[in-house]
Amino acid sequence: MLESQIKNTTHPPETLVEMTEMYGCHCTSDRSVMSSGPVMDGYDDLCKGLAMCHQCILFDFPTYRYKPVSRPYDWSLNNNQEIICSDALESAEHHSSMCDSHYAMNLGKLWSDATFNFTLWNSKKKYRLGIEFEGEQVASFDKENVCVEHKIEVDGEDYEYMYDDDSLDCLSVFQSFMKL
Repeated sequence: MLESQIKNTTHPPETLVEMTEMYGCHCTSDRSVMSSGPVMDGYDDLCKGLAMCHQCILFDFPTYRYKPVSRPYDWSLNNNQEIICSDALESAEHHSSMCDSHYAMNLGKLWSDATFNFTLWNSKKKYRLGIEFEGEQVASFDKENVCVEHKIEVDGEDYEYMYDDDSLDCLSVFQSFMKL
């Protein structure tokens, strides 16, 4: 789906998919996992919105399991190269397709090889691919220290909690994330 929307790149489709995983604080290989930490840039912000969108699907369809590799839904492109989701309107698959399609279309509008911040890509794959930045190997992004989960102490024991100013108000998530 991503490769249908990102046109201005020199990277092959499989590399683009890898570049949008393990990026910043919110881009992961499982787009439905909520993360913590600051939004690092526009790409990371889209990933955060995508994860929130998929979390909202679970409220309406608690037994649905998002499968990031198989993408179990039907979609196609119209004449304007916009993604059309084909599953039944009130199905989890349709909602999942809508989340992913809006992410892909917005990422396609935002994407530029020149603005992709390789220092935020926390993947060993960049070394295997030989990707360099300004002639030097790119330093590894320290996700554990930058994208920290906050801890609280209760009765002498540490408990992790995710502090986030964004409440998971699904109507707001869908209204804001689904804008193109």
